[in-house]
Order: sequence, then C-alpha cells, then structure tokens
Amino acid sequence: MRSGFVFLSLLVLPACVRGSGELAGIADLLASLPTPSPWPSSTLTPSLSPSTTPTPTPAPTVPPTPLTTPAPTPTPTTPPTPEPMPTPTIVPLAWIRPSIFEMGQPPGDYYHMPGADETPHQVALTNWFVIQATEVTQSQWMDLMGNNPSYFNGNGGNPVEQVSWYDAVAYANALSAKSGLPKAYDLSSCVGKPGSGDFVCENVSMTSTSPYSAKGWRLPTEAEWELSYRAGTKTTWYFGSTPTSIRDYACIDQSNTRGTQPVGKLLPNAWGLFDMAGNVWEWCNDWYGDYPGRVDNPVGPTSGTRRVARGGSWNYRRDEARAASRGNIFTPEFRNFGLGFRLVKSEQALGFEP
Repeated sequence: MRSGFVFLSLLVLPACVRGSGELAGIADLLASLPTPSPWPSSTLTPSLSPSTTPTPTPAPTVPPTPLTTPAPTPTPTTPPTPEPMPTPTIVPLAWIRPSIFEMGQPPGDYYHMPGADETPHQVALTNWFVIQATEVTQSQWMDLMGNNPSYFNGNGGNPVEQVSWYDAVAYANALSAKSGLPKAYDLSSCVGKPGSGDFVCENVSMTSTSPYSAKGWRLPTEAEWELSYRAGTKTTWYFGSTPTSIRDYACIDQSNTRGTQPVGKLLPNAWGLFDMAGNVWEWCNDWYGDYPGRVDNPVGPTSGTRRVARGGSWNYRRDEARAASRGNIFTPEFRNFGLGFRLVKSEQALGFEP
C-alpha cells in the first residue's frame, strides 16, 4: 500500500529535477518498485496515514420497514338507502269540500249497462273531509300494526293487501289512537290480531251516530269515495270517457302487471289523489245495497252481508276501474291480494278553500 503513495509523490516532482539524466534515474527507480496492490473495494474509504491500513466504515444499520396490512374498510352498519319513492308531487291528504254531484253511471256512458246497480242519482255531501292521497302502504301498516299481511310484500311502498274490512277498521282505530283522536269503531266483539288472517268480529258499529260525525279516522262512505274519485269530472274515468290513456293513470289487468305497484307511481286525478283506479280495490264503510233517489249524506243500508269496495285492481279489467263501478262480492272477513283501502276523516271548515 505504501508504494502507491510513493508513486503519487513522484508524479508531482518539480520541473527543476526533470533533466535527461535525472529522468533516466527516475525510470530505473520506478522499475525497481514493486507493483502496487489494487485499491480496496470502492465501498471502503482509505486512510491518508501511510502507516495504517484503512478500515472500512460500516454502513449504518437501518431497521427494515415493517410490512403493514391496510386496515379493512368497515362494513356499514346501516342498511343502504332505499330507492326514493316518487313522492315530490304527492300530498299526504286532500281536503274535500261540501259538494253536490251526480253519483252512478249516466246513460250514454262508455260502459253503460242497463239494469246494473249504478243508477245515477244526485247526492249532497254537506261536510268537509280529508282523504289520504294514496292507498295505505305496507310500510304504514307495519309501523302501526307490527305485521305485514300482503302477498306482494317485497316493497314497503306498495299498498297493503290481503286485509279484510275488519282489518281495515282496526287500522283506522289504531291510527286514531296514535293521533290522539276518538276511535270511530266499536271493535269490542272482535278477536284475533289484525293482519294475521284470524281477526274476526261478530258485530262492528260506529261510535258516533253517523260516519260523518265521527272524529277519528275511518273508511270513506261510498259517496265520499266516488266524489273523491271523480274530482269534479262526469266522465267514465277521472281521466276521460275513453280508455286510451288508462295505463298512465291505473294499474289494471290491461297494464300487463303481475301484481301491485308502489303507490303514487302513476298520474293523479285533478284533486291530487293517486291510484283511485286500479292497483287494489278499496274498502268503503257501507254495506252493499241498491241506490236510493236523491239523498244527503248517504250511509248505505243499516245491515247486510257484503261490504262495498271500489276502484278495481291490478288483476281486474278497466271497466271495473270506472267511477261508477261497484265491487259487491266482498264479505267483511274476505281477504285477497287485490284488496286494500285508504282512510278519511271528517273535518270542520278552517276558513280556507282546499
């Protein structure tokens, strides 16, 4: 290692000793020197001291970076937000003012059937009432009653069905109780659980002298239902006298449906009520019977074996969804996947027009 340093010193001799004789002597001197050993590995730094052997400086030990497993993304604990229902244009209730209207099927109607139980007659309703803008949904039923009797039960926004007339009035009483209102029906003779398929009653009566004077929620009278359906029209359906646009307004058999659909999906009538035609038949308060002549605040017969249902359903033809069509085959304990309801409540005028 020392010869290497001598070699470097000779290379830097001053020019004053570089005569020809001196150069020859230098050449002989260089030839007599041993061949220098190679430099250590380039990773070592040699010492400048000629008397010591350079010692490599160890590289600092860097601890390896530990491998880390990314924390898993936590699974959401809340259910995904359901697809929003088409509710922006739906009002929860519609106010219906006292009215005089022609109830029944007038001659010349698109589906006029002589001798049918739809005799036209004038009706006067002298009380305000509010009516639910949509049929009672499965979600609304479940929130209040704790079960779901529906056959088409995959969507809480669909109308509740497979409810008897008794089930419907039990729901009305439950909603009245929740709202702090007097119950409209006396159900003291009933046994079983509403919506379970075994709820039956020996006798149900109103807790007031008339449906129109009841303070709680109740089923609409047949006259209230038809007035609400017509919404000021005199045509076969609330959207006209021909069925060309019926699929825009009604979920019926000709709509190629295979069951009920979410309420409020189709177009409403002029008073903002949805699915008055189709989707499910709707229970009314009345026993079925023949129409009288002109009448104020009709309530139907005082007794009977069948309750009236209105509006047709997803599995019935368009003629059953007419304004005047009357479902007259349903006993109060009957349940079916095309049978539901909506509720009304009598109101006093609050000094404004609805």
